[in-house]
Amino acid sequence: MGRSLWKGCYVKLSLLKRVAEAKKKVFRTYSRNSTITPLMVGTALRVHDGRKFSRVVLEEGCVGCKLGELVVTRGDFEYKKKKKKKKKVK
Repeated sequence: MGRSLWKGCYVKLSLLKRVAEAKKKVFRTYSRNSTITPLMVGTALRVHDGRKFSRVVLEEGCVGCKLGELVVTRGDFEYKKKKKKKKKVK
C-alpha cells in the first residue's frame, strides 16, 4: 500500500538541507525511505544497507524511487566445499 497522494512524497527534512548545502560533497545517510526528488539529481550519497554504506549517484531515472531501492541488502550465497577423503592404497 502506497502513501496517499494528498500527503505528497516523503523526504527527510535534514536530508534535503544537506543536499542543498553540498552538491559535490559525498555524505552518509540512514534514511532509506526518503523519496528521490529532482532537487537531488547529480548528488552522490552513501546509503546504509544494514551492514555498510554503499555509494549511490542519483540520476534523472532515479526520480520517484526510494533510496533503499538502489542499495542491495543481500549478499551472494555460496555452499561450503566439502573436503574429499583420500582412499588408502594398499
